[in-house]
Amino acid sequence: MSDMIEDRPETKKTNLIEIFTRNRISIPKLAFWVILLIIMASIVITLKPKYPRNSPDQDFKFGYSFPGGYVFPFYYDLEYGIQFIDPGDRVYSNIELYVLAKTNQSLDISVLLFKQINETYSIKVYNLTKEVNIEGFKWDKIDIEMPHDDSCMFLAKLFVNDKLIVTFYYRFNILTSTIQTTLGDMLISQILYLIIGFIIMLVGMLVAKSVSKKYPSPEPDLATGGYFLVFAGIFLYLVCKELVITYGLVNASIMYIPFFIISILAGFYIVGDKPRKVLLLNVKEDSLMVNQDVLKYRKIEGELYIVPSLVEFLLYKPTKLNLTNYNLVFKCLGEYDYVIYYQDLKREGTTLKVKVSDIHHLRLEEYKTNAQKILAMSEAIEKQKKKIKDLEIEKIVRTGEEAIEIIKKLFKIDLEEK
Repeated sequence: MSDMIEDRPETKKTNLIEIFTRNRISIPKLAFWVILLIIMASIVITLKPKYPRNSPDQDFKFGYSFPGGYVFPFYYDLEYGIQFIDPGDRVYSNIELYVLAKTNQSLDISVLLFKQINETYSIKVYNLTKEVNIEGFKWDKIDIEMPHDDSCMFLAKLFVNDKLIVTFYYRFNILTSTIQTTLGDMLISQILYLIIGFIIMLVGMLVAKSVSKKYPSPEPDLATGGYFLVFAGIFLYLVCKELVITYGLVNASIMYIPFFIISILAGFYIVGDKPRKVLLLNVKEDSLMVNQDVLKYRKIEGELYIVPSLVEFLLYKPTKLNLTNYNLVFKCLGEYDYVIYYQDLKREGTTLKVKVSDIHHLRLEEYKTNAQKILAMSEAIEKQKKKIKDLEIEKIVRTGEEAIEIIKKLFKIDLEEK
C-alpha cells in the first residue's frame, strides 16, 4: 500500500509498550523467537564434540621400533582415509598394523583399553591380544578389530612383545561403516540424516499449508520458495558433512529445528493459499485526478486479513481489513479480483478501515469523465480552428503573391510595347 495508510507519528513516545503498540509488533511472537534463539545458542555452547577430529597427516611418518623390527599403525578417517596413529590421536575405527621384522619370529600384539575415572585413576576394560608369526624382511599386515563400544572415550595402549608402542584414544563410531552408491562412498548415518531431513521438509510443507489456512501468511512466490529450499539444502549438506561426523547423529539432530523452520517458511511460498487482489481507486473531488492502490488480502474464518511480508508475519500482529460498506465494490474480470472506490483509508491499531465511496462519488467520477471528454473535444476543435485559420492566411498570402506576379507581367508587356 502507499504511505498514506501508514501511521503518522504525532508525538515522541518512550514507553516500550507504546512503541510496540505503535509499530504493531507482537510481543508473543518476539518472545518466541528470542526464547528459541537462546535455547539453540545454549545447546550449541554446551554441546561437546562426540568424535573430535585429528589433524590430517602432512609429512611422512616413520614407524615405531620394537626389539626385532618396526611397526606402522593406521586407522581410518572418514574424510582423509588411512591415517597414521600418532600419540594422543583419537581413533574411531579398526586398526591396521604393518610390521617389518628383521628375522622370522612370533609376535604378541595386544591393545589394552582403559576407562578413565579421573585424571589419575582408570579401569582396564578390554584386552585385545593376537599372536602372529611373521617372516623376516617382509611386510605383514595385521588387522585388529576394535570393540563396538560407544559408551565413552577409552584410553588405548598398543603393545608389541610387551613393549609400549603408542598411546591413543578410542571410541566406536558407526560412521566407519560405508556403502557404495552411484555418487561414491556415502556414509550410512549421513544417508539416514538426509532421509530424516527430507521427511521433516515434507512435514514442514504440510504445516505451512495448514497455517496458511488459519493465519495470514506471506504471498506464495516460487522464486522466493526456491531460494529457501536451496538454502535448506546447503544447510543440510553442511550438517551431514561436518556436524554428523564430529558430534554424532544424535547430537547433530538438534539442527533439525532450524531446518524445520526453514522448510515451513519455504512452504508458505510454495504451497500457501493464493491471496485476492483489490484495486483501490480514490476519486478527488477538487480535481480530475484518481489515486490508485493495490491491496492483497485473504479471508480466514470470516475475517479479511491483509497479506503480510515475511518480517510482518514473523514479528507483527496480523492486520484486519474492515470495509465500512459495499456500495462501490465491483467484481473485476481482469487482473484484479475486485475494484473498490473509496473515500478514506485509516489504520486503527491492527485494523485498516476502508471507507467505501457511495453512489454519488461514482456519479461525480462519471461527470469528471464526461468533462474530460468535453475538454479533449474542445482542445481538438481549437486545434482545428487554428489549422483552418492558418490555411486561410496561407491562402490569402499565396493569392497576393500570384496577383503581384500578374501585375509584374502586365507592366513588362506594356514597357515592351512602348
